[in-house]
Amino acid sequence: MTGRAASRRSGTVVASRPGVSRTSGVFVVLALAAAAAGCADTPARGREPEPTGVSRTLNLSGFPVEYRRAFEDGCTAAKRNNPASRPRGDGPEAQGWNDGYAYCRPR
Repeated sequence: MTGRAASRRSGTVVASRPGVSRTSGVFVVLALAAAAAGCADTPARGREPEPTGVSRTLNLSGFPVEYRRAFEDGCTAAKRNNPASRPRGDGPEAQGWNDGYAYCRPR
């Protein structure tokens, strides 16, 4: 055989590549399976559902859930011309609401 070593064990020929062990092959298969599982589109248990509406057309995936929900609320308030529903404080809820209101406000 060219480039491969062969050995006989109980009547079968086993071909192996020099420098590659069986363990490293199993490791590669497991690593690929783990990578594919990480790409699954199923939400994790205990994860809150995504807001619907305008945030479906915007990429707000890097923001916390509180921000995304408040963004939706701010957008809804802007469409109804109701700025009185703004949350108090300066946390992610208030920032998301302000951003949503500014984004959806009629110009």
